[in-house]
Amino acid sequence: MVASSVAVFAGWAQAFAVDKLAKSDVDYRDRPKGRERCDNCRVWVPPDSCKSVEGAISASGWRNIWRPAVVQNAIVPDPEERLTKDDVAYQNVPKGRQRCDNCDVFLPPNGCTSVQGKISPRGWCNIWRQAKLER
Repeated sequence: MVASSVAVFAGWAQAFAVDKLAKSDVDYRDRPKGRERCDNCRVWVPPDSCKSVEGAISASGWRNIWRPAVVQNAIVPDPEERLTKDDVAYQNVPKGRQRCDNCDVFLPPNGCTSVQGKISPRGWCNIWRQAKLER
């Protein structure tokens, strides 16, 4: 029973694994861009990591997928501050179990805090991150 539970968990973990992006893919820099710094981004993992980018990340660094750690008062950034669908390789179909409607930055019914325009709940892009279970 324990062995089968471990196997099920291992399969689940693999199904939800997300490849991180290379620093070169996100124009990573070791210095901030104005007030935009890695340590005030929503995907920052102290002391030197990122949920989206592979390798060590400086707290004072910056990359072109930076997003505020907290969207204050549930205000979505202006469209011109969000990434385009081309920037994130958006597609209208899911990638396995990864879909916009189970992504951390999806805004029901068809929006996204990080990507411009209408988003299909069954779509996918390369900044997909598993939504927290509180949703």
